[in-house]
Amino acid sequence: SVIIFSVRMIQVYNQFESIPALLVLIDHADENVRLNVIRALRKLSYETLPELIIERFKNEQISVQKEMLLAIHVLGSKDNFVQLQAMVHQEENPEIVVMLHKYSN
Repeated sequence: SVIIFSVRMIQVYNQFESIPALLVLIDHADENVRLNVIRALRKLSYETLPELIIERFKNEQISVQKEMLLAIHVLGSKDNFVQLQAMVHQEENPEIVVMLHKYSN
């Protein structure tokens, strides 16, 4: 889509001034748009990304959750993982539980 292409160009060309436009798209209806927005914000080192995505984590699709975990691993803190561990239970998708454990150690 044109939106995903635009998000990727913001990321590739380090257009930090476009971060506000990305933040508007973080709740977009399309899963692939959300995933690419989170990836772009991670690669742009948007410092408050972990706090933004933790509150959205539980209601996300698995593919987006994986990107969220990677973003928290790169930009987040131990406290962010403690918050996530309180939200994610062993009966969740095993892949998410394994990634959470791997990144939190």
